[in-house]
Amino acid sequence: MSSADPTNTTATVDTMDTTETMETRHTIGATDTAEPTDTTDTTDAPDEAASTAREPHALGPATAPVTLEMFGNYECLHCRRAHPSVMEIVAAAGDRLRLVYRHLARVADFPNSELAAEAAEAAGEQGQFWAMHELLMTGTPTLHRGVLLSAAEVLGLDLVRFRQALDSHVWRPAVRSDLALGLALGVRGTPAFFVNGDPVAKAWDLDELQAAVERALAAAAEST
Repeated sequence: MSSADPTNTTATVDTMDTTETMETRHTIGATDTAEPTDTTDTTDAPDEAASTAREPHALGPATAPVTLEMFGNYECLHCRRAHPSVMEIVAAAGDRLRLVYRHLARVADFPNSELAAEAAEAAGEQGQFWAMHELLMTGTPTLHRGVLLSAAEVLGLDLVRFRQALDSHVWRPAVRSDLALGLALGVRGTPAFFVNGDPVAKAWDLDELQAAVERALAAAAEST
């Protein structure tokens, strides 16, 4: 697998080598599963009291011996380049691997990233998170509101409900909760990966990511 070259883009904030910044191992677990409240958060900082909690978005069985956790951003060129390889790794591992995706939407660097993440969550509310995730990762990188509404229409979502979710920002607390978790773990650039809770050094190096997953799969096979 060829690795993505972080020098071939004008975006600089997501090329950080996370070797020194992601030193914390963490336990990947579900969050509180309370239903979202119909509130609008217009503040600049996350409001923990208004947080919309939900299970982390995951592909693969919860019993899989290896969990690959990705912190990503739909406007990040490196995340978009990594996406096909990540999905290839998931497909190749089958039921031995579980992929967990979390948002690292930093609006100072990627102005539309938070709204795009909210759109993915709004689609998830209608059972279409991963379908929206695929569209956002593979479609146009200019993710303004019109593009998000078009994607919802392509997926056949209830557009009234979808618009209401975007207008009320009901999913913004959940998106910011992912961001807060990532920052607490030392994530400063995207994409960032953890394999069974251990950070992957040089996360933009897809060969390194594949090697880390293969080592975890081999260790899991030896322990059975």
